[in-house]
Amino acid sequence: MIHSDLLGKAFEPEERFENTDGTAITFDRDYFGNHRGSEILPGPLAEASGKVRVM
Repeated sequence: MIHSDLLGKAFEPEERFENTDGTAITFDRDYFGNHRGSEILPGPLAEASGKVRVM
């Protein structure tokens, strides 16, 4: 699972990646809001099955 601590700090501002309120970011949902399981696929979708039409 990708989260703020794993991302480290941004190059130029040398600040960690976080939400606007200062809390850590956890990328546990895909583009459509589906929960990502224990086996994470790179990219915007949680599953690579079937066809998805994105408009």
